[in-house]
Amino acid sequence: MAGKSKAIGEELYNKCNLELKKHGIRGEIGRRLQAIISAKEYRITKVYTELLELN
Repeated sequence: MAGKSKAIGEELYNKCNLELKKHGIRGEIGRRLQAIISAKEYRITKVYTELLELN
């Protein structure tokens, strides 16, 4: 399910880093987490995300 575009804040960035350490870089989840982290590092402020269960 697609979500609305939203800013990538520090909280989301930190949460993605923690989840990436847990799940590793392989697989669907790892690729999506890496995409969010890369977008933040390259100062892309808006992304079109799919619903991830990171709550």
